[in-house]
Amino acid sequence: MSLGQKIRARRREVGLTLEALASCCGRKKSWMSSVESDALDPAPEALVCISDRLSDRSILIYALLENPVCKRIIPRAFSPLNNIKTDPSAILAKTEEELAEAIEAVKILARIFSHAEPEKMPVYKETLFAQLEQVLDVPRCVEEMFDRFKSCGVLTEEDHLEIHIKQQAKVEAHGHHKPERSGEERRHTEGRRVGNRGE
Repeated sequence: MSLGQKIRARRREVGLTLEALASCCGRKKSWMSSVESDALDPAPEALVCISDRLSDRSILIYALLENPVCKRIIPRAFSPLNNIKTDPSAILAKTEEELAEAIEAVKILARIFSHAEPEKMPVYKETLFAQLEQVLDVPRCVEEMFDRFKSCGVLTEEDHLEIHIKQQAKVEAHGHHKPERSGEERRHTEGRRVGNRGE
């Protein structure tokens, strides 16, 4: 679910019109419609207004988790993983261990969600959280792996960036994970196209 879809679902849940929600930000119905269709990224102040009007602070958390900058920063806000030696073989062994445990966690989650109403299963929430915590260990461990590689001279910052660029190009070539442009970026690109056609 995208941020816009989450806002729309909550607005409908509380029974507000597009106009009523837009008015809390001093905007028009068309602006709110663009936000809900993800054609426009609302400014932080507008998001706070929307969240307050809908009485749903989870919208702000959701926006943070979807923000590419926060995706990079949030994992680093937590303490590094403990008891890992600094040499590459040790961190690779730890990463392998975490990946194996995450695979088991995903299998458990798959079994849970194969049921028609998984939330009605015994200790559903506790199991869900425990397995997701295990899965979350993987990106933290991978992040730590890159940091350790750089600290011991195996990788430079430029190498790290190059790996990301090559990986992004590879998945885009397969039609996956294309980064979404903001509404402003789309309008800018479309404007340039129109301008070029007129030249």
